[in-house]
Amino acid sequence: MRRKIFVYSNNLDFLDCFSAYVMESVKNGYDFSFFTERSLVDNALKQQQADLLLAEEDFLQKCDCPVDCIKVIMSNRTQVDRKTGRHEVNIYQRGRDILADMEKLIGIAGGAGMEKKDKTQKIVAFYSPQGGVGKTTLAYSLALLCARKHTSIYLNLEEAPYTDHLYQTTFHTGMEDVLYAIKDHRDTDAVLSNAMEKDCRNVTTLPVFAHYQDYQDLTGDETETFIESLLAVSRAEYIFIDLPGGLTGQSRRILEMSDVSFWIFEDTAIGKGKMEKVQSDHSIQRMAFFNKTRFVQNKCKVRGEDSAVIRIPFSDSLSKGMAVDAVLSGNQDFYNGCLELINMVDGGK
Repeated sequence: MRRKIFVYSNNLDFLDCFSAYVMESVKNGYDFSFFTERSLVDNALKQQQADLLLAEEDFLQKCDCPVDCIKVIMSNRTQVDRKTGRHEVNIYQRGRDILADMEKLIGIAGGAGMEKKDKTQKIVAFYSPQGGVGKTTLAYSLALLCARKHTSIYLNLEEAPYTDHLYQTTFHTGMEDVLYAIKDHRDTDAVLSNAMEKDCRNVTTLPVFAHYQDYQDLTGDETETFIESLLAVSRAEYIFIDLPGGLTGQSRRILEMSDVSFWIFEDTAIGKGKMEKVQSDHSIQRMAFFNKTRFVQNKCKVRGEDSAVIRIPFSDSLSKGMAVDAVLSGNQDFYNGCLELINMVDGGK
C-alpha cells in the first residue's frame, strides 16, 4: 500500500534537500507532496487523505487535518507519544533517516503492526570470556563504519559499561523505562523509539542499563521481544550488540538470534589459551549459535598464519585515547581489519 505524505514548511533549505533526496532515492511505497504555501496545503488536506503530515507545530495546532492523518512536528529530535498524540521528527539528519523515522511513526502512532526482522537486517553480537580485549571499541567501530552509508545501532549490554571514550549522548528515556514496558507488556515500541538517540557520528545508540541486575531480570522470551522490537521500530540495517561476559540465558538467546557473533580474544598467550579452550569445548560446540561464531584475535602486533581466525592489528593511537573515527581514517590496517568483519557479516561467510 502506498503511503501519502504531505510536507509543509517555510524552511526552503530543508524542503530543497529533503525533496531532492525523495525524488532521487524513494521509488516505491510513498507519494510525497511538498508545500510552501498554507492555502495550497489546506486545499490538499480537504481533497486528499494523507497518512502523515509533517509541518511546524504552530501550523499543526491550527490546521483542519483528517482524524486518521498522523500529525508530526518538525523538530531536532524524534519521539512518539501515543497518549498525547504529540509526535516529532528530527529534520536535521540525512534524508534516509528522516524517512526511516516517518516509517517508524506510521507503524507506531498509526497502530499498525510492526513487522519482525526482515532478511536485509543484520544482528551482530560481540562476546568475550576475556576482559580488556577491546571488544567494545571494536563493536562500536563497526557500527560507526556502517553508519556512514546505512542505518546502524550500537547497543551495550555489558555488566559494567563504559562508553564515554567512544561517544557522549544525552538520553531522554532510560533503559529502565524500556524494561518496565517489556515487563508490563505496554507500548514497548513507543518507549523504545524514544530511548534511541543518534550520536555525533550518526550511530544510533541506546542508554545502558543502570544496574546489571535489570538485564539479568529479563527472561529469554523478554530478551527476544526486546531485540525484535528494536529491529521493528528502528528498521536499522545493522544492530551491533556488545554482550557481557558469561553465557547467561539472555546472552545465549541473543547469540542465537544473531546472524553472526564475533568472539574476541587478545593476541597474548592468555588470550590464545582461552580461545583454544573454547574452540575445543564440545559443550559450547553443541550450542545452537556455534555455527555462526567467528573467532577474532584483537590487538595483534604481528601477522598470523591461522586462516580460521580473524586478526585485527594493534592500534597505538587507540590505546592512547585517540577518537575512533580518527583512527579508522588514519590507520589503514585497523580500518581493513574492521572492514573484513563487516564483509563477513554481509557475506555470511
